Amino acid sequence: MTSARQRFVYEVHPEVTFAQLKGAPLKNGKKNANGRRERIALLRRSGLAISELYLLERRLQLGSSSASLDDLVDAAACLVTASFILGGKSLRLGNADQTDSKGLTMQIHYSVNSGKNGRS
Repeated sequence: MTSARQRFVYEVHPEVTFAQLKGAPLKNGKKNANGRRERIALLRRSGLAISELYLLERRLQLGSSSASLDDLVDAAACLVTASFILGGKSLRLGNADQTDSKGLTMQIHYSVNSGKNGRS
């Protein structure tokens, strides 16, 4: 990574996205069924048309040892965040002037709670 590439490459974190989409931190872990259902429901409310069955089918296509189901759910959260970034509607954790020893901006981008999940 270089500071020039940071104009096009953004750091995101799925759990930050999920917490923002819900309006609060999630209580269930991502590796159990309740946590997975909660995360998929948040993704669906954000406009992503997926289901657990869809993700299971994609996992089989990849080869089940290539990715775990929670990895696919996390990737979907990153996709949602990417769509918010593209639309100019993402927020960031960290300050624009906060850099690491290489001069890279230390920020995590996340989705804005759009109110589609019953919260505004």
